[in-house]
Amino acid sequence: MFGILYLLSVDIGNVNDLTLKALHALNSGEYFVVEDTRVFAELLKRVSTTSSPLTFSHESIRKKIISFHDYSEKMKIDKIISLLKEGNDIYLVSDAGSPIISDPAYPLIEQALKNDIQLKSIPGVSSLIIGLELSGLPPYPFHFFGFFPRENSKQEKIIKILERTSGTSIFFESPKRLIETVDLLVTKLFSKSRSNNSTRFAICRELTKKFESVYRFNINEWSEIKESIILKGEFCILLNIDEETANLGKTNQTDQELVILAEEIIKVGAKKKLLAKLLGQILDKNSKEIYQKLNIVSK
Repeated sequence: MFGILYLLSVDIGNVNDLTLKALHALNSGEYFVVEDTRVFAELLKRVSTTSSPLTFSHESIRKKIISFHDYSEKMKIDKIISLLKEGNDIYLVSDAGSPIISDPAYPLIEQALKNDIQLKSIPGVSSLIIGLELSGLPPYPFHFFGFFPRENSKQEKIIKILERTSGTSIFFESPKRLIETVDLLVTKLFSKSRSNNSTRFAICRELTKKFESVYRFNINEWSEIKESIILKGEFCILLNIDEETANLGKTNQTDQELVILAEEIIKVGAKKKLLAKLLGQILDKNSKEIYQKLNIVSK
């Protein structure tokens, strides 16, 4: 029989948040696939010295620890799959929180499923959910984007999505980039909600840790709030756009696209592909289907 790939969630800064199931797994498990071997070794040390309902004796078991991160090559995935196929249970562990939330675990999980290997979760705390709970923003629908992108083209793409999406959106961000990122979000989104200042933010810092703090504000209050933020630790950015503002974004973007297409048709003439795109936008239909119909009509 194949082994099981366990997705083992650990604490995000407060070791007392580890579940009994997680403690048992850390205690009794043999094979661990970890993001950073040094961080994992420190976790084992912290757990062994903290008060626990279990007698923690991981040193009595010789653990086999495999590093797995963003730069891990396919050969390493193949090695882990082989160990699972040999019947070994393996625990996949991130540096903090869940190994699947904004961490490099997915390629391994994808391969495990392709090889009919069973997945099980040992759940625990997640800054994603804690941030949503403490934000004071509507909890659903919510959209998680991971770390805010650094490339300008990807940032523009995310902004366009946000302009047209109602609900609460969540990003991770580093302290070095936090102000720059929120400045960009506020600048790009403020005009969409200027009439009623409806877009709301929450910035969550150092969740579950000693200096946990949450900054809640409307979009037009950012210039006052940002001076008070302590730029140390780990951050979640949450923002909520209501349905009315999101619909305004959809309308504005559609209008802009129609104008651009119409101007292009005026410049180069009534080419079928451009006409199909324009009619697709107006009719909210697939431009390829319209193009095919235009070909039939012209014949």
